[in-house]
Amino acid sequence: MTFCIGRVDAIFAPGGSGGIITAYALSLYGLSVPGDVSLIVSERAMVSRYCMPPQTAITQDYRTLAATAVDAIDARIRRQEFPSETVLDYQIIERDSVAERGVCLKGFWVNRVSPCTPRK
Repeated sequence: MTFCIGRVDAIFAPGGSGGIITAYALSLYGLSVPGDVSLIVSERAMVSRYCMPPQTAITQDYRTLAATAVDAIDARIRRQEFPSETVLDYQIIERDSVAERGVCLKGFWVNRVSPCTPRK
């Protein structure tokens, strides 16, 4: 198996235990979070706060999600119109699994003063 280090800077790991599994898999290759790879997870159970390091997470407003689903079902039963798409807010819970990495643009770091060499 080939691991594309140098290209992979961050991983989004959705699912209940995706972050734990991803962090473990990275450790098998001698890679650390966030030193080598930043990790963002998607969760509801808030398990990520107890990982080492605590994992940055994206979470939804599950009460709004449930209420929206019930409204859609109710509208369907009553043969009423309901939007075919609904956009729900999410929240980013910043923890310790994302490294602060700069972006090199035209020879300078974005938000920094020092010169840099762009990655190929």
